Amino acid sequence: NQATRVQQAAAAPRGRVAEPAIAAQWDADIDALLTQIRSQNASVRTVRLPDSLTASQVMALHADEQAFLSALVRPMPVQPSTTSERGIAFHAWIETYYGDRGLFGPDDIPGAGDSDIYDDDQLDELRQKFAAGAFAARSPYGLEVPFALLVGGRTWRGRIDAVFRGTVSDPAANNRWLVIDWKTGAPGSSNPLQLEIYRHAWAGAMGVDPDAVDAAFYFVGHDVIEPLVNPRPLHDLDVLISGRA
Repeated sequence: NQATRVQQAAAAPRGRVAEPAIAAQWDADIDALLTQIRSQNASVRTVRLPDSLTASQVMALHADEQAFLSALVRPMPVQPSTTSERGIAFHAWIETYYGDRGLFGPDDIPGAGDSDIYDDDQLDELRQKFAAGAFAARSPYGLEVPFALLVGGRTWRGRIDAVFRGTVSDPAANNRWLVIDWKTGAPGSSNPLQLEIYRHAWAGAMGVDPDAVDAAFYFVGHDVIEPLVNPRPLHDLDVLISGRA
């Protein structure tokens, strides 16, 4: 094979005319070629995680490490879809409903990850349900709030859909916070790790104890609030990606 041929070339006489400097350069070139060949033939590849991860990437890493790392090595383009466009439209409508519109870059549009709105009639129904649902009469403290959370030497980034004062059951509890992620799918279909990240991100941004921050999914189409149960401390989140480099 190629590695054997390179090794044989290395063992071949160089001749008396070769200067020591030229011979040393040959040795260096041969070593570089052998290293490259071994790397190409290796069955295990070391993949270094980026220093900055989105909340979605952290969840993907936790759900299927090998698939996530393979995607890092060979990223595939994401095909635009009408369902994602409707998710974006729904999140934009919520901002309009509350009278607050933000400015976002093309890679950071709220609602782009929602893929449960399959037609325009369903989008209209979700708007109607939201306007009659649990959060219709509450005033958010913030909408589409960007965050950067430092975990284990890496930055986790994302946006929190909405932040409210109080709790789910007591909007008047001014010593507490409630972070909400709007969901367009069915109850029980979302990863609570997302809420764990959002909860710690908001606590860090406000300089408060994470125990003062509640988090929940709001499944708009069903008017169901699904709170985060038994939230974990921040160092437990660090364990999710510790040891990976």
